[in-house]
Amino acid sequence: MKTLPLFDEADETLLVHPARTEPLFWLKEVRFLHSLDEDAELIREPITFRRGFNIIATSKNTGTTAGSIGHSVGKSLLMRLIRYCLGEPGFIEKAPRQAICDHFPHGYVVATFVVGGVDWYVARPIGLDSPSSQSFASPTTIESLCDRDHRQSFHNFTDLLHRRVIDPLPKINLPKARRELRWPDLIGWLAPDQKCAHKSHVTWRPSGAEPFQRGLTIEDNHVIVRTTMDLLTVEDSGLIEAHKTLLSDQGKLNRSIDLQRAVINTALTDLIADLPTQLQEFEGEILAGQALSYATEERRKAKNLLDDELGGDPLEKWRKDNNDLQQSIGSLQTKIEQQHTDIAVAQAELDSIDDGSHDEQLRSNADMGVFCHLFATKSKAMASGCPGQVERPKPDHNPYEERLKAERQTIIDNCQQRVRKFTKELDEKEALAETANQEYLDTFTKVEQRRQPLRRRIAKMNQIERDAKRFRKLCEELTTLQGKKTPLTKSITQSLETRRKADQRYKTKRQTLIACFNEALRRTTGSDDRGTIDINARGIFPSSEVGFQSAGEAVGTSTILAFDLACMLASMTGLGNHPRFLLDDSPRDADLEPPSYQLLLQSIADLEQLTPDTEPPFQYILTTTTRPNKNLAQAPYLRLTLDRIKDENMLLGVRF
Repeated sequence: MKTLPLFDEADETLLVHPARTEPLFWLKEVRFLHSLDEDAELIREPITFRRGFNIIATSKNTGTTAGSIGHSVGKSLLMRLIRYCLGEPGFIEKAPRQAICDHFPHGYVVATFVVGGVDWYVARPIGLDSPSSQSFASPTTIESLCDRDHRQSFHNFTDLLHRRVIDPLPKINLPKARRELRWPDLIGWLAPDQKCAHKSHVTWRPSGAEPFQRGLTIEDNHVIVRTTMDLLTVEDSGLIEAHKTLLSDQGKLNRSIDLQRAVINTALTDLIADLPTQLQEFEGEILAGQALSYATEERRKAKNLLDDELGGDPLEKWRKDNNDLQQSIGSLQTKIEQQHTDIAVAQAELDSIDDGSHDEQLRSNADMGVFCHLFATKSKAMASGCPGQVERPKPDHNPYEERLKAERQTIIDNCQQRVRKFTKELDEKEALAETANQEYLDTFTKVEQRRQPLRRRIAKMNQIERDAKRFRKLCEELTTLQGKKTPLTKSITQSLETRRKADQRYKTKRQTLIACFNEALRRTTGSDDRGTIDINARGIFPSSEVGFQSAGEAVGTSTILAFDLACMLASMTGLGNHPRFLLDDSPRDADLEPPSYQLLLQSIADLEQLTPDTEPPFQYILTTTTRPNKNLAQAPYLRLTLDRIKDENMLLGVRF
């Protein structure tokens, strides 16, 4: 077929590639069913789409209805459901999902996609808790989705999209996800979530707990864009990863050097605190060596002085005399204890000598009639007056007992005399010891007053020596770390040069993308200022000139939208493998000014002029609460109008 320039006013002629006259896939219809039964009723009339520009709009508020009529009517829900049918794991948060389930417990969304000229019918539940196992696809008829024997797994459809879109791309691993690119990864770029508000050309999903909200990292998204646009190869990806590793190593090395310097500064403060001023002028390992020499010499001097002090120890004679005195005290204490023992023994023997008390006991027993056993018969005992009263004669004089008593008493008296003698000697010795001990303490204090500074001096020199050795080791480690910096810097420089040479391979492709970007900017902003697209190890970065940037957030949004549009345009010319399919949910909500917004809508519609004799080679579906111009607010562009005036005018015909 005949190809035409993208825009008549373009500086460069950009032609649609003959092999890219249709999108890799496009959406033909969306319908909602109460179930997948053959006789299931429609929840609403099917929504049909076409190749080219499709608008989902809201009714204009004429002022007769209070409040907003264009918000919360189902625009974003529809876009999420389309993403859901393309393979995202979910489409809405838990609370509104439950509300939908309450109204349509067995409901399904059924989307018809055209892939390679073949209609594929996709059915996914909107009322069940486990959509993965209840999702189906069929390349035959929509009725086959109701037939358990003929419908296929939903994965057959997503696998087909993977083969058409992802398989032709280089097999590059996503750096953060650490896996190869998959088809669902691309959905984020083709259909960014409205909550992201076009904050960045690689910010596609808001953070959240739901599966459909868990997007990839910004770094991975850069890789997706570059890979899809044929601006990154496996070899280049390896170069980028190697360069990032070098930069990471450089960062770690710099942090290690900074940390080492901080530790050295602390160690230096500790080291120079006790060094003479003249030594503090040195630095690094030289300072450590000087400090070691100083500490060694000063410790030697102090130790010699201390040895001299210890050699003429005035306390040595006191220690000998004190030992003798303590031995004498101990001997006296032993003698006193021995005398007390002898007194106790003599006193016990004295107390045991018989003084007539035995006979007295016998007579007492006789009074009680208990010594009758002394007689052969009872009559003899009675004849002798037993029982009865017995005359008690006085005890006879016993000279033996008296002599024993006198001897024991003499022993006791002698022992007591010796105890008094030994005790007096002990008191004298203890008094002498106390006096000597006080003299020792006084002398010891004076001696220690001379020795202690020497000991402290030796301890300080020992500490300086330890600090100097540690400081020298830290300086040596820093030198080693700094030695690694030069070859690493050289490797980074070589890596950058290799990367620059590799980027030259993309010069033509990059220029094509920039040409599309500039034309998209011109059409969507109405300005002749130009932009550029930079490619480096961090990713791909579109930017506009100063004139664009001065207009604030609205121009930032225009730049992002122009970049997405440029990638689709470049794909039409044959660059990369962008599927030429885009979903755009309410870009007006990203603070585009009304004139810029109308320019955006018209520029998308003008893309259909690329192939006036055939259907457009792309599909762009956009939702908006701002009424488009009269030309676009009608068929074939306007596909659906929603509002809150009546329930049936909302997407699912009910309010949640």
